Amino acid sequence: MLVATETQAGVVLLREDHIQTTISTDGGGDRHHWRKFGGKMQADGNPRISCGKSSRRRIAAVVGSALVFALALAAPVGASTGQLYAFGSNKYGQLGIAANSGTEAPTATPTLVTVPASSPVVGAAAGGLHSLVVTAAGEVFGFGWNGYGQLGNIDKTQEVNASPRPAEFAAGTGSFAHVAAGRFFSLALSSAGIIYGFGENQFGQLGTTTNNGKPDANPVPESVTLPGAGGPVVQIAAGGGFSLARTSTGQLYAFGENFAGELGNANTGNQPNPVPTQVILPNATGPVVQMAAGAEFTLAVTSTGQLYAFGDNFAGQLGNAVNNSKFVPNPTPTLVPIPAASGGVVQVATGYDFSLALTSSGQLYAFGDNNTGQLGIGAVTSGPSPKPALVTVPGATGPIVQVAAGSSEAFAITASGQLFAWGSNGSGALGLPVTTKETPTPTLVSFPFGTTIDTVGAGPRGSQTLAVTAELAVLTSTLPAGKVGDAYSASAAAAGGLGPYAWSATGLPAGLSINGSGQITGTPTAAGTSTVTLRAADVFGLSASSAAIPLTIVPAVASGPPGGAIPTARTLTAAQIRANLLSQLNVSGKAAKLAALLKSKSFSSSFTALSAGTLTINWYFLPAGAHLSRKAKPKPLLLASGNVGFKAPGKKKVTVKLSGKGLSFLRRKQSVKITIKGSFTPTGQKAITATKTLKLKR
Repeated sequence: MLVATETQAGVVLLREDHIQTTISTDGGGDRHHWRKFGGKMQADGNPRISCGKSSRRRIAAVVGSALVFALALAAPVGASTGQLYAFGSNKYGQLGIAANSGTEAPTATPTLVTVPASSPVVGAAAGGLHSLVVTAAGEVFGFGWNGYGQLGNIDKTQEVNASPRPAEFAAGTGSFAHVAAGRFFSLALSSAGIIYGFGENQFGQLGTTTNNGKPDANPVPESVTLPGAGGPVVQIAAGGGFSLARTSTGQLYAFGENFAGELGNANTGNQPNPVPTQVILPNATGPVVQMAAGAEFTLAVTSTGQLYAFGDNFAGQLGNAVNNSKFVPNPTPTLVPIPAASGGVVQVATGYDFSLALTSSGQLYAFGDNNTGQLGIGAVTSGPSPKPALVTVPGATGPIVQVAAGSSEAFAITASGQLFAWGSNGSGALGLPVTTKETPTPTLVSFPFGTTIDTVGAGPRGSQTLAVTAELAVLTSTLPAGKVGDAYSASAAAAGGLGPYAWSATGLPAGLSINGSGQITGTPTAAGTSTVTLRAADVFGLSASSAAIPLTIVPAVASGPPGGAIPTARTLTAAQIRANLLSQLNVSGKAAKLAALLKSKSFSSSFTALSAGTLTINWYFLPAGAHLSRKAKPKPLLLASGNVGFKAPGKKKVTVKLSGKGLSFLRRKQSVKITIKGSFTPTGQKAITATKTLKLKR
């Protein structure tokens, strides 16, 4: 049973039994610089980002003047599992898959990870060379490099660990709600609000004195005590060599490395700081409700939407010009000026030396380093960028509800579950083709049809990214056209959650309705194109909605004059014909598999025309930089084509045949993204076109 409670910090928590969770995004990264430690010169980088619990049940609650996103747990064991996708570097098995493990080869395509858990994956964190996930049942799994015991087991090894394995906690520890991964260490937050740390503890980042100042492994998870804490811990974050913890009463604690003042106090230098110390924000007008740990800097958000920053400011990642281009500590928490019209800050994310801030109005700002386009402003720039810049996400369907950051990579998730990525892509950590090394404009990451993303964890050196999918998604994206006076029938489809689903819809044309099983039936009474949104809910109340779907109803066909004149499309609009065309540009079934296509050298499907005319369908492969709308180099490769004529409205089979070049090209592919261009030319009128992008697999 889920129970909503409001803490003194003004954060809504959703509890299932004793498990509690709030959304959190924390990160780090790795910009190597050399420092003296223990009489030796060593390269010092920094760690990572982890994004908090699954936002599948994403709830917006206004607390004071700030918008806080609270998250509920996934459905109980027995529901269809949430899925984990990984992409980027897999040299040490940090993607949790066998492909490219032990090699330098990038894995740029999001790949499904098998986690041997009894319940869905609901959260993920990516460290320097290792990764962690947490499940709905509170299990913690790790994979990747384990040289410091950061996977939470005694098997200390520097070899590849590509198979997710459970972390080993003492009996009676209980279940876990959240994980965070630093450079070479890990944190896990129990459902009782207790932190456990394991891995490297050279700077005291585990919150204990064990092996402080020593490069030794700490594979056995130890609990952390917060002196003077006014409540349980509800959020954790792992930086390069330091850690953050936030309590239910809005207290912020920091421990570990403080070389740049990232702990928020003047005790800077190389000495370990294993005792968690409370951070005081000067002139704060509310308790802390969000925080993020960068490589060597910290961001903290109050309940009134204030954003504070402290630590390293070499690239302007603190949002001000103080000590830019200098390795000088900035230990005093300082307010970051965000335009007042944007509303208060509700969520933050940190890369190695850049920052992201999401406001209550849904606007996203970025500041800090931009040498690989990680600020998302459409261009790569050099030098510090301390002034928050507005990030525009082209093609987003719905507002941004979560942000995340890796070393030089940035991510945004929309309310509809889209994942956008920008920044450095040399290792494929953006989930985009590695032909583009730098991507300064937010770009949509492609996942299998129907997949929606809940939360993201990205690596500190741009090495790996983990994406957790929603448990419930509406798969239907098109609806067939209907005709006035004719019986109509269509079915809606969903996946995930625990069925049976309860369906509803908005925007259905007059005369149509949807029943609880997802069957759309009735007799249309008026012609036109409607915008339909389908909604499914599972037995636990978890719900998901489709994107806007155009549904066209055409007029009844009047009897023609003697001799049977061919009806024309004079009464149809171009929008109606285009919507009908787009809804049928599908490639599905066994015949659409690459193996079947190569054998038959063609693909056939039925097409319903709304008027007399000619249909042409072409399949293209678009190399990087190629476009259908203009002549550009490289040119698109025509893979297949087909056409069919209609003497009257009706249904016919259209066969698309592979070209010689298309056949040769597809033989070399295990999977390929194609662009389908459809063109319908009503009799006596101009051609109307539509395009759709799909993925073909073996």
